[in-house]
Amino acid sequence: LGGLQVGILDEAAARVRPGGHLAYFTCSLFGAENEEQLQAFVARSGWSETARRRLDPTEGGDGFFAAIVQRPAA
Repeated sequence: LGGLQVGILDEAAARVRPGGHLAYFTCSLFGAENEEQLQAFVARSGWSETARRRLDPTEGGDGFFAAIVQRPAA
């Protein structure tokens, strides 16, 4: 679980300019696909998390996770 997210994050991150932002969204409430992926990405990349939001079914929809990370400026 999560292997696909690793590849997507790393591939997308390579296309972000220094100081730029990357949005990470899933339609899942599983920590292994959300918080754990985000923490691992930040740890291996040196990027910083700037925002995070989790929407569960009580707030409408099926459940979503969103986070914004920022690439270090060059």
